[in-house]
Amino acid sequence: MFHVPSSMSVPVSVGTSLPTPVNNNYVTKEKKYTKNSKWINFTKNFKMTLLTDDLITKYFNQFRLDVLDKLDHNEFILLFLKFKFSAGSYKTLGPLQKINKGDFDDLLTLYKTILENKSAEYHNTPITRIIFSYIRIPSDKLKSDNSKITDTKKNKKVESYKLYGYNFPSTMDLSQWGRMIMNKGKSKIIKKANSDILFYISKRGSTNEVVLKSF
Repeated sequence: MFHVPSSMSVPVSVGTSLPTPVNNNYVTKEKKYTKNSKWINFTKNFKMTLLTDDLITKYFNQFRLDVLDKLDHNEFILLFLKFKFSAGSYKTLGPLQKINKGDFDDLLTLYKTILENKSAEYHNTPITRIIFSYIRIPSDKLKSDNSKITDTKKNKKVESYKLYGYNFPSTMDLSQWGRMIMNKGKSKIIKKANSDILFYISKRGSTNEVVLKSF
């Protein structure tokens, strides 16, 4: 067990009230990106509100009911989660994800973790739209029947350092340590990429207590 400095705290919005919808309808728009494929935007517009865990949970649950639950068990989609800020700019939360109907809980946990480690802009700037942009993967184009849930962009290398014979990411952004498989308050479990190592992390004041376990 060892201690590392915790990441800088980020502003937390006051209150847990959810936005008042502009209308009661979800807007689904199709956009053609290639000749033979269509991306679908599952969109919710609302009055200006801050981006919170509750907001993501509410509308990701709606996306699950309207889209994920209607997929076949062996059907996959590619998914981007995007937001429109009040100033008109758009940002994505994390990279492209490959999921099926059984990945809801894992991806929701990941989205919350990524948001926790985002800059103050994400927490303090109101948003007016949330967009789940997705495309169904045709069965003849499916190269693997495994999901791909990740918090890092393709080809992004995270530098590491060695301690007691183990390599650790040289970043306090815990979302880059690997795949978050549990996130409850001050306790987290992260699976190191391409490894059988699990990081059990507990926040203790200004430090993170990390315990390594293998499975």
